[in-house]
Amino acid sequence: MTSKERMKLAIIGTGNIAQQHLKSVEKLNHVELVAVCDVNSEAADKVADEYGVKAFYDHKALIKSNMAEAVLIATPHYFHTDIAIDALRAGLHVLSEKPMAVTKRDCERMLAAHTDQSKVFAVVFNFRTYPALAKAKELLDSGELGEIIRVNVTATDWLRTNAYYESGTWRAKWATEGGGVLVNQCPHHIDLIQWLTGVPTRIFAVCKFGQHHDIEVEDDVVATFEYANGAVGIFTTSTGECPGRNRIEISTQKGLLTINNLTELTLLRNESTCKDVIETGGMWDNPWPWKCEIPVGSFDDLFGRALRLNLSAFAKAVLGEGEPLAVAEEGMKSVEMANAMLYSTLINQAVDLPLDAEAFQARFDLLCEENEPAEAKN
Repeated sequence: MTSKERMKLAIIGTGNIAQQHLKSVEKLNHVELVAVCDVNSEAADKVADEYGVKAFYDHKALIKSNMAEAVLIATPHYFHTDIAIDALRAGLHVLSEKPMAVTKRDCERMLAAHTDQSKVFAVVFNFRTYPALAKAKELLDSGELGEIIRVNVTATDWLRTNAYYESGTWRAKWATEGGGVLVNQCPHHIDLIQWLTGVPTRIFAVCKFGQHHDIEVEDDVVATFEYANGAVGIFTTSTGECPGRNRIEISTQKGLLTINNLTELTLLRNESTCKDVIETGGMWDNPWPWKCEIPVGSFDDLFGRALRLNLSAFAKAVLGEGEPLAVAEEGMKSVEMANAMLYSTLINQAVDLPLDAEAFQARFDLLCEENEPAEAKN
């Protein structure tokens, strides 16, 4: 394979998720790692030596070097915005880890910097590649299950200990992480909600701050959604439950679709629609659904496979051979929904979507200021 058939990639960040992406690069023939970057020079040097590439300690220096045609941003998410904007303005292709940014306004700034539409700007969403979820998407998009009636998503299997939150001074603080479970653990689930069922038109949420841990950000959330067609939804997540659950239920006119633990797909299928039974059925009529266990295949390393598929699709798009799995506009949708949940709690009322990005940003900035350590204000 010639160099023209390989995407020249630099990875910015060398932490846990970056290490997983580095493993993906080794298995993709159409991706060539040319550099790594981290503000921690020792960490950057260590990874660079291991992979035989150049180390940078500042993303601007990396960009100016012209060594890479694309960057993968795998830093703490509060740095995603500035790095992406600098890379896009320099004409690079960009793949960002989730979340795309902390706020919708920052997402809009990133999209505004993406002026050259020949450059690929995408976001990593692992769950979209899981076989059970991909099949669910196929079934819903086909229309054979009819209109969605109700959505129920439970993601409470994110137990985190106090030791976890104490492992980094930036963790669980508004000013340095931008939130808790909504921006750290659950961007993938929130993306699944909008990917499978669409973006709601209204959200009301109760976010509990420090409900289970001594932290300032949300660690427990219950949200209700309303959709344009009248459908409703419930989303529940927490980092304080054990055991937790990971379950998605989507009720449609022709049946109930259930995904357990992101890997098991079941359909209770109706012969006729709920609407037909309600309007024409007798007093005790019921559609009496039958159960369909849908084989979706399995893989030993779903997470590693998901990262490879995301990076592979991005690289092929850069090389002009396809589309990324999730363009940046898709990345903003999950950020907007997370912002709406937090905003709803802060103002104690339902929030209509599209979200007023400036109004939320002003309230979010105030939240950061109110929780800023006293020594930082002096």
